[in-house]
Order: sequence, then C-alpha cells, then structure tokens
Amino acid sequence: MPEPSLDTVALNGYVARWQAGDREAADSLVRACGERLEGLARRMLLRFPNVRGAADTLDVMQGGLVRLLTSLRAVTPPTTRDFYN
Repeated sequence: MPEPSLDTVALNGYVARWQAGDREAADSLVRACGERLEGLARRMLLRFPNVRGAADTLDVMQGGLVRLLTSLRAVTPPTTRDFYN
C-alpha cells in the first residue's frame, strides 16, 4: 500500500472517499497530515522555548491529529479547500 500523500490529487481522492462513506479515508488523511503536523509542531516549539519543556513535539502532533480526526467525524469537508480551512 503506498504511503499517503498530501499532493492535491491524492488529497482530493481522500476527501472524495470520505464523502462516499469510506471510513478508511480518514485514516489516510490523518497519516498524510502527520508528517506535516510534526514539522509544524517542531517549529512552534522552537519559537517558544518556555513551552518546549512542558510539551514534546510528538505530543503536540498527536494532539493535532486527534483533533483532526474528531473534526472529520463531525464534519465532512466538501472540497479539499474546505479540508484545509
């Protein structure tokens, strides 16, 4: 199975599958977003040294992924743009 990707075509496919009721599409979206969220968390923690001691990069990333999955269960984004919003 290929690694999930955040390129536009792949992301459109994940969103379309999610809209069609494919629950595994959310897993693909979360896995695809994981690497990006980890990089964002790392940069965020580097900018705020006081927070760095209280939070680990992976903890921040995991919190973001949990919130993303919770949001996907509550709202089905109609387009890729809505997903990013």
